[in-house]
Amino acid sequence: MGILRIATLPFTLLFIVSHIALSIVLIDGILTFVTLFMRLFQLHFHLRQLQTFILKVWMSPLIGYLELFGGLTLDIRGDQFIPNESCLLICNHRSWVDTIIIYSISRQVSSHGALKFLAKKPLLLFPIYGFAGYILHVVLFITRSANQAVIELKHAFESLKTDKIPFWMISYLEGTRRTPEKLQQAQEFARERDLPVLRHVLQPRVKGFVNMVTELRSVTPAVYDITIGYEDSKDGSGEPLPSFTSLLLDYCGGKSRVVKVLQRRIPMENVPENENDAKMFVYNLYKEKDELLDDFEKTGEFKGNRIKW
Repeated sequence: MGILRIATLPFTLLFIVSHIALSIVLIDGILTFVTLFMRLFQLHFHLRQLQTFILKVWMSPLIGYLELFGGLTLDIRGDQFIPNESCLLICNHRSWVDTIIIYSISRQVSSHGALKFLAKKPLLLFPIYGFAGYILHVVLFITRSANQAVIELKHAFESLKTDKIPFWMISYLEGTRRTPEKLQQAQEFARERDLPVLRHVLQPRVKGFVNMVTELRSVTPAVYDITIGYEDSKDGSGEPLPSFTSLLLDYCGGKSRVVKVLQRRIPMENVPENENDAKMFVYNLYKEKDELLDDFEKTGEFKGNRIKW
């Protein structure tokens, strides 16, 4: 792909520079002043509507580029999602591409302006895009202090409940991307606590999920469970393919780079209200996810009806 990457480099650079310029002018610039104005006059509901619309406008060119230029193609199976439905979304975490895939999945029901992510506050300083995530209210930044984070989350969740605008609250319960070293640590952790030893996912951090369910149960009718199946690199590194770099820089030449996805919709009434039962619900869910990925490793497919969209 070296020669092809060089040949398409001017187009790639033009797109990257254009998207950065769009971010600086539209979001870090104009939307910042609009946000201050609307907060001053307490136009919170209309501000959330505007942020939802701008997020769609901002992300659609990037997703389209990665699909058309990079060849990203999703083979999705499982349950149909419901338009205008708020949810808690959990997903296994292996790559930066995971977030791109979730954005793409959300377009099934035109919810790609409704996504919300949790992130540590230092990421707010990430050039251009950290501040853009804050202004768009797509990233809810929290501190590293557990006690302070609980307070901040409660405030953020109250805002989501008050606005009454549909949202997808996304959480990677593993807390970090899976690597061989982190997987080994997670397996040792499981053995010490008599938990299921997982091969394809890390042990979920159940406390965060329980907090989300406790605070948002009344406004989220379902949990969306996403399992992403990647092809592993053949170089022995085990890196998932395609990488974000290859999608961004390497023209696909009209060929698809297929990623398999299984999506499940779990009604909120199936999620226990008791804290200990809710924790066991998450552990069992990730055990199921591990078994699904074990089958995927053998067959290269997920079972279920293909979603057409």
